[in-house]
Amino acid sequence: MRALNIIFKLCVIIFVLGYVSNEYLIPEYTYYTNKSEYMKLTLKCAHAMDSNWYIEQQQNGALKKSSELQLLDCHDYDKLRKLMLSRGISEYRLSALGLVALEIHQKPAEELAKHHKFRER
Repeated sequence: MRALNIIFKLCVIIFVLGYVSNEYLIPEYTYYTNKSEYMKLTLKCAHAMDSNWYIEQQQNGALKKSSELQLLDCHDYDKLRKLMLSRGISEYRLSALGLVALEIHQKPAEELAKHHKFRER
């Protein structure tokens, strides 16, 4: 009977440790170890998307090819995002981190607006 009691307590301890590590420790460790890389890739992907949109409006085939290469940064961003999601970090937390990255490294309004100005009518 005593051995059964010890086995039960060990199972409960192992379950609690596994639950706590899976729900709290692993997500927090993943978040803090990948936070700066995620912010860097968020910026690279955002800039690549902006550049790609602007170049798509042009009629230059060589520029379109080079802009497609820039979009590889978005692939790295997407891989890291999925890894972090699979490790238990919420979509909301990643979105907030992405917004912080974009706010820290904001472009001036003139630079953002120049892509959207009419070139011809």
